[in-house]
Amino acid sequence: MAIDTDVIYRKSGRGVDAIGTRPAGLSSAQRNLLILVDGKRTFNELATLWSVLGDTHEALGVLLALGFIEPTAARAAPAPIRVQPSAPSAQRGPGATELLVPLQHAQEFATERLLDLLGAEGDDLCQRLRATRSPREFRAALRRTETSLREVIGHELAERFLQQVENLRAP
Repeated sequence: MAIDTDVIYRKSGRGVDAIGTRPAGLSSAQRNLLILVDGKRTFNELATLWSVLGDTHEALGVLLALGFIEPTAARAAPAPIRVQPSAPSAQRGPGATELLVPLQHAQEFATERLLDLLGAEGDDLCQRLRATRSPREFRAALRRTETSLREVIGHELAERFLQQVENLRAP
């Protein structure tokens, strides 16, 4: 079934039931994606969180075809246009950063992603990211988090995590 990437999807009644019953025919990867579908995340956010497990477009199509998810009336907002400052970066304030979203949103996204990757084992790293008070502190904590992640999940996934957070766009 065709997935409209501009539509936000939510679990149907059948999808909510499937979380608790683990029905036959639903792979663990598909179930993990179903768990992520919350009626708020856009296709791109779901793809970012789940892409390491497979083709998000195809998997969402299966969930839709099987009746586990349904479209909401909400549509994803268009990606913001990033305007580069015309003045040299040295003229920006001391707390300036290239974060494309508010600090709190970046912290929430990064901690959700860490918990997706590590489960409860990521709590300490999440605390460190949440404790940051400026974009500069957040970036430093993010780099330290990436270093820790490399030891646990490997270089490739740690790098992907860092890129996902750094390339985060406003919802």
